Amino acid sequence: LYSSQTTDEIRPSLCFGSRRHQGGKTMAFDFAWNTQKNQLSDVKGKEREQEREGKIKNYMIDPTRTHLNYDFVKSETGLYQRVKERSEFLKSQGSKVQKNSVVLYSNIITIPKVEAAKMTDDEHKAYFQSCYEYFCDRYGDENVLSAKVHLDETTPHMHLHFMPVNKENGKLQARTVMGPKALREIHDQL
Repeated sequence: LYSSQTTDEIRPSLCFGSRRHQGGKTMAFDFAWNTQKNQLSDVKGKEREQEREGKIKNYMIDPTRTHLNYDFVKSETGLYQRVKERSEFLKSQGSKVQKNSVVLYSNIITIPKVEAAKMTDDEHKAYFQSCYEYFCDRYGDENVLSAKVHLDETTPHMHLHFMPVNKENGKLQARTVMGPKALREIHDQL
């Protein structure tokens, strides 16, 4: 996601590609990043999918491996409740939060199966952690509400959810935070 001169960390640096260090050499690989905007009414479905609640329709999910999934964001409350509480706080601070407001961006960051097979569990975790840290740096820790890594499917991936809060003024502003310019910047830095 962002580059580093050190060789002791995994620091992705290319648009739809990243670099990882293995045995002192840098290796590049392609990955996929998908983002989707959500209103509050969409969040419960995202939470159920992420937490593997309800009827699972995806045949690629191996329920015997679901216990391997983990979240970088530690919280006692579910995603929907976190979004609702953060939205209410932002509203109290002057943000316009309406029924149709984009309150959450859902991102899926995927390591291709071929590359994932070459990586150790620690390398997977370090890679996803660097992605999580990138979004925390860009949008603020308090606005990255979930970063759940799924290891129970054929390809390791992370569901990362953040609220589009403008760090300059502290307001919910999806068009500014995730407009075309911001998307290009993220693509260039991913």
